[in-house]
Amino acid sequence: MLYWVTIMFSQTLGTALGDWTADTAALGYRGAAVVFSALLALVAAVYYWTKLSRTTLFWAAFILTRPLGAVVGDLLDKPVNAEPLFSLGGPSSVYCGVHLHLSTESCEAGALIARERGLMSCSGSLLPPQGQRVEPTCMLPSTELE
Repeated sequence: MLYWVTIMFSQTLGTALGDWTADTAALGYRGAAVVFSALLALVAAVYYWTKLSRTTLFWAAFILTRPLGAVVGDLLDKPVNAEPLFSLGGPSSVYCGVHLHLSTESCEAGALIARERGLMSCSGSLLPPQGQRVEPTCMLPSTELE
């Protein structure tokens, strides 16, 4: 229960703290990202150079990643007058493109593995000639279905 309460508070308050630091404290997204990155680096330094509780340092780093993620996310995807690194939709478009590419590649790889293992037999081209409808020719052996 303590874990989920901590998750809830770190997510909610971390995002709010990131937004407050960027907007109300007038640091902007870049300035707030620098502040939270420096605080995270400080936690890392304390980890390497002291004997402070590793559990305490873990939770400090865990909590600091939330506001850092909020301000970096805003920095990457806010309107031009709000100092973004990309215009609106840029990161989302890149993410969708990469996701689509990897999904397609994994489907093709899965079909290749299934054919190599004899789980599926295919013939013909993956794409039919333009204007023609071709019925699927990949089939599972009947013994695999029983």
